[in-house]
Amino acid sequence: MCFHDNIKLFAAEGSLSFAVVRRMDRILIVRNELYFDFHFFCSKLTDALVFIVIIIKNI
Repeated sequence: MCFHDNIKLFAAEGSLSFAVVRRMDRILIVRNELYFDFHFFCSKLTDALVFIVIIIKNI
């Protein structure tokens, strides 16, 4: 799935915190005040679920 691919891509960088927000058919990756909108890449994810995964290294 596109969602898991994005998680792995960003987790592989590993040095900074990031949040992955999946909302309706959108996936937003929020990292260092930069917003990467994967709406067009993951437009087929049409769940009504909303969840946030936050990984923080060295608080």
